[in-house]
Order: sequence, then C-alpha cells, then structure tokens
Amino acid sequence: MYTIFRIFNLRFDVIINFIKSILPYFAVMFLIFVDLVTGLWAALKEKQEITSSGLSRTIAKMFIYLTTIIVAFVVNKYLLVDFDLPIESIVSGFIAITEMKSIMENMDRISHDTVLKDLILMLSNERNRRLPPSKQ
Repeated sequence: MYTIFRIFNLRFDVIINFIKSILPYFAVMFLIFVDLVTGLWAALKEKQEITSSGLSRTIAKMFIYLTTIIVAFVVNKYLLVDFDLPIESIVSGFIAITEMKSIMENMDRISHDTVLKDLILMLSNERNRRLPPSKQ
C-alpha cells in the first residue's frame, strides 16, 4: 500500500511541475484572448469592418509569442544550465506588458476615455518631479 501511495505521490508532483511549466503559456494565451475580445468590441463600437486578415493577425501574434516563450525555455533549460534565471517568465512578463498596453488602448477606444494616456502622463509627471533638473 505504501509503495502504491508513493507512486501516486510521485505522479502528483510530476503533474504539478508540468502545470507550473506551462503556466506562462496559458497566461499569454489569456491576455491574447482578452486583447482580441476588447479589440473586436472597440471595432464594433467604432463601426469598423471586421475582416479575416485582422483576425489572422491574432493567430500570427499567438504563434510568435508562444514560439518566443518556448525558445526562452530551451535557452534557459539547455544553454544556461549554470544560471538560475527564469528567462521564460521574464519574456512572458514583457509579452504580458505589451498585451496589457494593447488592452488598455482598446478600453480607451471603447470608453472614449484616455485612461492609458492619463496614467502615462501621471507617471511621467511623477518621474519628472523626482529627477533633478537637467543641465543644458
């Protein structure tokens, strides 16, 4: 009985590690899906024509992003063996920031508000207040 339980426990660890390793892919896929939905919503609200070429850009983007994450995983796993850097998580983070920016732009188009522009302006004003004046 102990041996069978131990085998199942080992399988459970393998499943958990597998889920952890594919989590960046699901996160990126989710953000691409949200970007697609908000982009379609904005296009419908602006009465723009929705074409198959526009939708195919989403599939191309998904392929490029996932390929980039897989390449980062391979580099991390097989080329940078001695380094303990989560390269695929870093790459996924940059992709997530890109998708979040696109989602915010779509939300600006939907609401006719400038949430993203106001946020960038606010952050840049805060940054300018903290920096000493430049000498020219």
